[in-house]
Amino acid sequence: MCHCHLQEYFFGPWKIAADEVFVTSPHCFAFVNLKPVVPGHVLVSPKRVVARFAELSPEEVSDLWILAQRVGTALEPHFGASSLTLAIQDGPQAGQTVPHVHVHVLPRKPGDFERNDEVYDALDAASKDAADAHAGWKLDLDKERKVRTPEEMAAEAAELRKLVRCPGFVGEGSRIAGEYHDADFEWEEVEEEGKAAVARQLSEWAERQAGQQAAPAEQHAGSSTSRNESGSSLASGSLASSSASSGTLLGGSSSSRSSSAGWEREGEAEGASQGEGASWERFHATHSQARFFKEKRYLMLEFPALGTEDPQQHIAEIGCGCGSALLPVLKTNPTCRVTGCDVSPTALALLRRAAEQTGIDGRRIHTFVLDASSLAPGADSNSVSSSGGGGSSGSVVGVHPSSSPSSSSSSNAVGAHLSSSPSGSPLAGLGADSLLLIFTLSALRPEEQPAALAHAYAALRPGGLLLFRDYGLYDMAQLRFPGSQLLGENLYRRSEGTLAYFFSTQALRTLALAAGFEEMECQYARVQLRNRKNGTAMRRVFVHGVFRKPAAAPATAA
Repeated sequence: MCHCHLQEYFFGPWKIAADEVFVTSPHCFAFVNLKPVVPGHVLVSPKRVVARFAELSPEEVSDLWILAQRVGTALEPHFGASSLTLAIQDGPQAGQTVPHVHVHVLPRKPGDFERNDEVYDALDAASKDAADAHAGWKLDLDKERKVRTPEEMAAEAAELRKLVRCPGFVGEGSRIAGEYHDADFEWEEVEEEGKAAVARQLSEWAERQAGQQAAPAEQHAGSSTSRNESGSSLASGSLASSSASSGTLLGGSSSSRSSSAGWEREGEAEGASQGEGASWERFHATHSQARFFKEKRYLMLEFPALGTEDPQQHIAEIGCGCGSALLPVLKTNPTCRVTGCDVSPTALALLRRAAEQTGIDGRRIHTFVLDASSLAPGADSNSVSSSGGGGSSGSVVGVHPSSSPSSSSSSNAVGAHLSSSPSGSPLAGLGADSLLLIFTLSALRPEEQPAALAHAYAALRPGGLLLFRDYGLYDMAQLRFPGSQLLGENLYRRSEGTLAYFFSTQALRTLALAAGFEEMECQYARVQLRNRKNGTAMRRVFVHGVFRKPAAAPATAA
């Protein structure tokens, strides 16, 4: 179903029916033609009514052509064409009959015009007839190309909408999940296999270290000096032996606050020192279609509080990425508003773009760049950028309003509030009813995780809920890591540079209680999936948690 009815669109002085609009972007929209010259002839126009091309802002010019390219790329194969005509009639003498900039996109086939230049004569005639029809003039309906009915145009728009729907998420357009699984097997059933896998990884890690120590002394000296200065020790097998003998690694009851510095592989420390957020920014910039993330449609069943419509809910998320959690919430709960924070500016731009293309009113969404791995004691107005943007390095202190034009005024208002917060967290006083931490804490080092919980506590109103889901101890993904990617106890570095930590329920409980939360739910969610091609069963382990900020809570936890 299209949600374009949430906004109004005008073509010059005339309103365009919402069901005739088939795709939008931050500044533009595309709609079907009243009198197409060839099959698939559509128009792309800026949302702002502007008569001449020269009057467009640079952002509108860029967005106009990007959307025209996207539309043309989708329409050409759909209509069996082999070429495209993209044309602008800029001004009355150029054939413009509607005082609103628009790009004609025409799929072209061999022989569709006897002489190719005839297409421009046809455009002039069709534009004049379409303008007359919009104005209510009686037309000569005996002409070869007929003015179409609203029903015909709505049907074509519905067809085209499927071609150019938001490519960001595999589950886009899907309804809420029909059922929620969290007890397909017992966690103890994977415990033995998990311990064996972790023991294998630890052995591989120790062998790797031994091999590195056997290298020529002159090659190893620089590394040893660097690690001694950082207070880390990689004596052959010493850390591995102490961890194994203590039983903490294999037993899964590690302290989430222990440092992982001593476990760094050769070459890892330098990348980590630049901030994990830099890895996520590179990841989202590289995968700009966000196809790696399916919409988490099960969240509405896992956390029923997200569906509350009256009173209106303010739902926040730290580490929202490109919106795989917030988008299904926005679609399912029509009255809620959301605040999304992430270390990657590119991810936030992808979220806003996906929401725009899905037809969600941008006024319901606020986004900020936030490095959740650290606090900013005494944050003041210098911690907030009123102009938006910035922070691409991944080491942003404080929050920065998104630079999206559709939310500039509301984001600046929220930013002004945050800048005056006396708390160590720039999210203090946000007053969210619920806050999501969905596969976010696992992307931080254990020593950084308490800061993220402190941000979450500060962002919630008294009585507000922290809704948590992340990777659980001995999940299938943990068992598959080679020892070369082991950084610390239950901590790994993925091939693209991001981190993955696997939680025990006790580790999560310890973190949440230390942050000042009250425990409501904390358990393993065990989900068995089956590969449809080979029938292989895959056992996934996640940690599910619901924690409450005390109703009489102070602004921040002690």
